[in-house]
Amino acid sequence: MDIYPCVRFAPTDEEVITFLQLRVQGIQVYNCLIMDQPLYQFHPVHLPHFNTYFMRPGEFWYFVTRPTRGPLNRIVNRNVGNHKWVKSGRKTLIREGNIVIGHKQKLAFRDNNGVSTGWQQFEFTLESEQFQPQVVSHLIYRLEDDDTIAAVDNLIDLPLEEAADDNLHFQQILNGYQQVLGM
Repeated sequence: MDIYPCVRFAPTDEEVITFLQLRVQGIQVYNCLIMDQPLYQFHPVHLPHFNTYFMRPGEFWYFVTRPTRGPLNRIVNRNVGNHKWVKSGRKTLIREGNIVIGHKQKLAFRDNNGVSTGWQQFEFTLESEQFQPQVVSHLIYRLEDDDTIAAVDNLIDLPLEEAADDNLHFQQILNGYQQVLGM
């Protein structure tokens, strides 16, 4: 497919909220580059990412239904195995004129020790007093922010059997990252 290098899917925050409003209202948007994905069920590298010429390598846009927990089902369950999505920074209000139409929250994907995996997302929600299960996620992977890659250096100090097991696991993850980044 021949596309000019400057043509990218880079919606404004207001446009993302419009996509989400249409989705929540049940209005089908044809040829939409935002796909459905169960983001909170899997490690991001294990998701079947949709590579497209319109998005930068390592960047993806998804409609996500947030799983909940707690007595009122109003707490978002962002735990994924031994990793979790952690809020990072303040929630940003998205306005259309003087009216707040939505919110944007940055989240970082970290292991249980707080080590960065290089994955982050911006989660977009509609303005509402009620819990919003349907969101849009702008998922991003940055190799330079991935502190888990440094784990390879630790393999040198492990006994041979442990190093082989850890190396196989790391190689599987690295292969997944290479697919995500189109390497």
